[in-house]
This record gives sequence, C-alpha cells and structure tokens, in this order.
Amino acid sequence: MVKRVEWLKLQVRGRPWWLPRALLIFLTFEAYYQLCALLGFRPRHVLLDSSPESLRAVLPAERVMMVWPRLPLMIRVLDRVWPYAYGAHVDFVAYTREAEWAARAAGRRTAVVRVSQGEFRKEGSLT
Repeated sequence: MVKRVEWLKLQVRGRPWWLPRALLIFLTFEAYYQLCALLGFRPRHVLLDSSPESLRAVLPAERVMMVWPRLPLMIRVLDRVWPYAYGAHVDFVAYTREAEWAARAAGRRTAVVRVSQGEFRKEGSLT
C-alpha cells in the first residue's frame, strides 16, 4: 500500500489544480479515521490497509456482499456525516444467497455489489 504523502503526489501529478480537492478528501478522511479510532472502532484505511485476500480473488462480473457490523450510534452518525466513509467498517463476503439470508436473519445491513474492473457497482437496495 502507499503512504499518505505518496497518495497525494499521485493524485496531483500532471494536474496541480487538483491539489485543493485532493487535500480536502485526504484531510476529511483522516479526521474521520482518527475519530473512529478514538472511539475504539478503527475503520479500514483506504490508503494504508490492503484489501482482504478474499476480495482480491474476485473476478470482474462476480458479486460481493457488503455486510455492516453492529456499530454504536456515534460511529453510525460519523459514517453518515463523512462523505468518504462509505464502506470503511464493512466486511466483504463472497455473495451466495445463503450468506445473504444468514446476514439478514442476524439483523445485519447488507448490500450486493458487482465487481467491474476493480471497482464496485451497487446492485440492489441497502437494507
């Protein structure tokens, strides 16, 4: 994974007008990350933490299920307020209908996404 400063340099390379926007994204997520860490629920850092092995093995056009754990109210509020926090506390699971039913039966919020060239595309509604 890349270091924070390397990420900023990569974002700005060849387009210096992007620096203010990249700094805003970076500082916003860092503030969110530090607040969550202080509350004891350290999110997965988009720059410093690598993707789980199970997620790296997923091929394009396959589906992955995002499962949110039960989080305290303060963390859920932070997740809603910070625009770059979507998926920071999510567990990625290979999608099967049985896994989806088990997660919903346990009362966990889920979303099914399709993998498309290294990015996720939302498929259903969040419940």
